Amino acid sequence: MQKFRSSFALALALHLIIVLLFNFNFAFLAEIKPEPAPQVIDATLMDDAQIQAEMDRLQNNAAEQRKAEQQHQAQLDKARKAEEKKLQQAKQQQLMDEQRAVQLLEKRKQEAFAEQKKL
Repeated sequence: MQKFRSSFALALALHLIIVLLFNFNFAFLAEIKPEPAPQVIDATLMDDAQIQAEMDRLQNNAAEQRKAEQQHQAQLDKARKAEEKKLQQAKQQQLMDEQRAVQLLEKRKQEAFAEQKKL
């Protein structure tokens, strides 16, 4: 009996360690993943009259935006036409100035020629 005492104590210790390991909770070693927060939906209950009123409001806003865009486009067209007219007038004025300069030059040549004839 004496000779099995150390083997018995060793076997008993191993069995106790195994039992303790099975009863021990290793959950803290696992990675803890927090649950994602549920998505909150902010909703309101509307009746048909409210829905129709909202649709009318949105349609009116869209119509006002279209009208404002058309007015803006009309102003741009008007400004462009005025600029073209001003440019055309400037070209005509330049052409008239050139013609006047040519006429004056021609007149001076004739005067100079006439003066040379007199001499």
